[in-house]
Amino acid sequence: MKKVIALVLAISLITMILSGCSSDLPDEYVSRIGITFTPYSIASITTEIRSDKFVFNTDGVTLDLYLGLFYNEAGDAKKIKKDYLALKNQNESYEVTDALFVVYASKNPHFEWYSYENEPIHKNVVGKEILKTITLDEAIDGGLWYTTKSGIGKSGKVNYNNSIKITIPEEFFDTEQKSLYITVYQFNCWLEDGVYKEYPGNYSTRIKIKYIVKDKTTIELIN
Repeated sequence: MKKVIALVLAISLITMILSGCSSDLPDEYVSRIGITFTPYSIASITTEIRSDKFVFNTDGVTLDLYLGLFYNEAGDAKKIKKDYLALKNQNESYEVTDALFVVYASKNPHFEWYSYENEPIHKNVVGKEILKTITLDEAIDGGLWYTTKSGIGKSGKVNYNNSIKITIPEEFFDTEQKSLYITVYQFNCWLEDGVYKEYPGNYSTRIKIKYIVKDKTTIELIN
């Protein structure tokens, strides 16, 4: 079997606490944000990108995005949704009925959300494109959680239960830019007077991908 080479791409962490503050840590830190459901379980988002090659045609850069949207040491998938919604409804003034986890490709690490009446705020804008949208049920049914060994935190070894394929659009590979970002962002969803609404949550991860444009049709990913 061909040995799979893990691309441990430059990964940075955004720590987003409930007050809305954030800070960036050096690239060697693993992306992880954690909060407590109960004294016995932890919810967080952690991600990693892997591939079995480094050189791609720009029209076909498909990578494996390992997603840990929840810490689930016990393996009890049914309990995740119940605990998640119970936790969110303790901290919000509205009743959260669902969540979306949206995977973006972007040229800029910083996001600005604009809310319009009766419109979802997860959308494509210039320089930012949705690669995948995952509901809470899809995340649970798809086993998008993780466990850890040797402690929780940057020293803990993450074991992902599952991954998804993402294909980065060709226009993101720019000879001047030389880097792009894959961000997984969580949105809270609820109904108000029969209207579906979204609000950006407090949890996200961001992976910085560096590359070299070798010619007009070929790029190479670098550490």
